[in-house]
Order: sequence, then C-alpha cells, then structure tokens
Amino acid sequence: MQNFSKIDLKKTILGVFLRDNPNDYKPLKMSNRKLDKLIEEEVFMVLEKRGEDTKKARIDIQARIVDINKSSKFIPEEIRMQKMNLKIQSEM
Repeated sequence: MQNFSKIDLKKTILGVFLRDNPNDYKPLKMSNRKLDKLIEEEVFMVLEKRGEDTKKARIDIQARIVDINKSSKFIPEEIRMQKMNLKIQSEM
C-alpha cells in the first residue's frame, strides 16, 4: 500500500505502544529522523518509569512492539507482513 509509509508505521506502533491509540501521533509532521528521536525518548521514559531490570524491560518492550506490528488491526496486513517492516520494528 503506497498510502502507508514507514513514518505512518512508526507513528501507529508508537501510538498503540504508549497510548493504546494508533492515531495519537498521526497529526504530527516530522521527518523520519525526528520521529526516530521521539521514539527513542519515549521508550527510554518507559524504561525509567518501570524502574526494573533494564535488560528485562527492553526485551518486554521489543516483544510488545513486535506484537503490535504483527497483530494491530490499524496496520494493513500487506504492510505488516513485509520483511522491510520487520526490519523497521527491530530498529525501533
């Protein structure tokens, strides 16, 4: 689907991950690099709030992101199944 970009995928995953709302970040206009920085900041905040073993928390966060990408009804199936997008989620 050409209407669903890499940035759309990242915004959707971030919205579901942080706020259970895939559209929370949709109106934000930003470059891929700025969005990556926002994701990094938000994920570090989650790690800090959890205050537990960082390694375990990171694994939990990665598993949640993978689960969102695989099962979110807000991400079109043909997008979810692309190998390229599996690489994007691993980068996140």
